[in-house]
Amino acid sequence: MRPAQLAETVFWKIDSYDRDLRFGSENPANLATARRVLTIMLASEY
Repeated sequence: MRPAQLAETVFWKIDSYDRDLRFGSENPANLATARRVLTIMLASEY
């Protein structure tokens, strides 16, 4: 069993995609045509 750590460093980013989540959004500010995706990753996995 791994000892518990008090803090982890993470990397994160927010991307804007089209409504189908296939391509980047042409207008990320327009929520009617864009979807936002949050990606979170442990720094130790980079």
